[in-house]
Amino acid sequence: MKFGATRLRSILPTQLKKPAAHAAFLEPLGFDYAVSSRHLRCLNKSGSKLYEIEFREGPPVGGLALAELVNPKADSTRIVDLGTGNGIIAIAMAAKGCASVFAVDVSDRDCKLALKNVRRNHKEHAIDVLRGDFASPLMSGAFDIIVANPPQLPTKVTMPDIQNFAGPTGYEAIDKIISQSEACLTSEGELWLYVLGFLGVERPTGSLPSLFERLRMFGFHPHVERNLRRRHSQDINIQKALPLIQDLYPMSDIARNFPKVGYYEAFVIRASRLVGEESR
Repeated sequence: MKFGATRLRSILPTQLKKPAAHAAFLEPLGFDYAVSSRHLRCLNKSGSKLYEIEFREGPPVGGLALAELVNPKADSTRIVDLGTGNGIIAIAMAAKGCASVFAVDVSDRDCKLALKNVRRNHKEHAIDVLRGDFASPLMSGAFDIIVANPPQLPTKVTMPDIQNFAGPTGYEAIDKIISQSEACLTSEGELWLYVLGFLGVERPTGSLPSLFERLRMFGFHPHVERNLRRRHSQDINIQKALPLIQDLYPMSDIARNFPKVGYYEAFVIRASRLVGEESR
């Protein structure tokens, strides 16, 4: 396994119009990532490895965004990574010093991959991999942070591919996560989400309620932590879902601009239970 042929590097703001061809984001990255066909290695500024994962469907761009931005306040912080997939978010949290991380996924295949990556990084002492439907195995718990990069592409298929497609509106998985998180977060807890912009984040892009409206209905106070741009070429499933996106969310950037503009928006959202956090 050779690394170094492809790297996801930090991009300065002045370089945003002409980023490197391999860049997953058109935004700055805090770390350096060495990527091969199936493995990703996170490096610090001196080039030392922080963690390494194996992935299946391409570099985990949404997972990287959350892994960079979510920072446990103490090693005692209890974190849940919902829909863990390859486990990158859980492993990044453990690498940042968190000693209590639960990585949950409904897929037995993904749980096995996440566990393999946990062992690869020697984080068994900090991470428990659980199989279940989002937060259902943890509903009796009280957690400080819940992190999720859920399926969110709309599809007419009755049994959607849980890796990418959520259901008829694209909001099916997100809505379940919001309702379950409200029940198992502490009074000062936070929900972090990676959300594709076409769904409507701060305001609707179609006839359905926006993400912020959905969060407020469950007592959350949402805030945009990072606005990102992703290349269309980085996600072929976006193009598969485009007809439904254009029908459901006609005012979204991707519905109006594809294929004239080569990127679409994505957001990292922090939703707190504390009053007053929304205006932060």
